[in-house]
Amino acid sequence: MLATFKAKQHKMWAPPRKSRKQCKMEMLHTHERNMKMKMKTMPVEQTGLQTLWEDLKARHLTESRAEYARKREIQKKKTQEDFFKYRSSSPNSN
Repeated sequence: MLATFKAKQHKMWAPPRKSRKQCKMEMLHTHERNMKMKMKTMPVEQTGLQTLWEDLKARHLTESRAEYARKREIQKKKTQEDFFKYRSSSPNSN
């Protein structure tokens, strides 16, 4: 029936996929939480777990900073493009 009138069927909305970095950040976050729970063990194991936890925390920090820098760069480019689009479409532009 839709083909007769050349109507388009609407596609179902799907949430955007997470990027590779976002998946990695999520994984690091869950590892951090698990490590924090394991910290309530014997004092002998705590020193090794503490170093592992600090390593995970440092990796998570660098990943989050990289993700923030990437988002900031994208936003900067978008703002710049919008500015030039507006400027070129205004009647007073030379």
